Amino acid sequence: MTAALLVTPIAATAPVTAHTVPAALTVQTATPLGLTNDRLLPGQRLASGESLTVPDTRSPEDKGGFVSLEMLPKGNLLIEAWIPPGHGSSQRWNSGTDGNPGARVEMQLDGNLVIYSVTDKPLWDSKTSGHPGAYVVLQGDRNLVMHDVTGNVIWATNSND
Repeated sequence: MTAALLVTPIAATAPVTAHTVPAALTVQTATPLGLTNDRLLPGQRLASGESLTVPDTRSPEDKGGFVSLEMLPKGNLLIEAWIPPGHGSSQRWNSGTDGNPGARVEMQLDGNLVIYSVTDKPLWDSKTSGHPGAYVVLQGDRNLVMHDVTGNVIWATNSND
């Protein structure tokens, strides 16, 4: 038995696809690998191969560790802790959506974090619709946390153990 995904459509006067944003909302677009920003705001996305990266607050400072949230080319959203040089990495969490090349993850305006296939089919979601303005933050403690507009935590990967 598979769980159904809840994807709330964006209300608009004109047809809106899952990857467009009303013109009245200013949106920053994520940049390719190595993005130093720590969050996805409403309407932002990570395309295949793009990532967020923050310093790892749980590794010794002299090791230069970092944490990344990456939309892998094969379709999996992955949180990984890296301890360079030559110390490898540790996978902390993944979405389980591997096998969907070109998938992207979007922080929807309704507060739901959704992974879409290249054909716009929802593959995974955080089940947090109904929280307009919510955003996710990649923390240095290796956790991805979603906050509502008042700053309250409404969802997390709990990958910081």
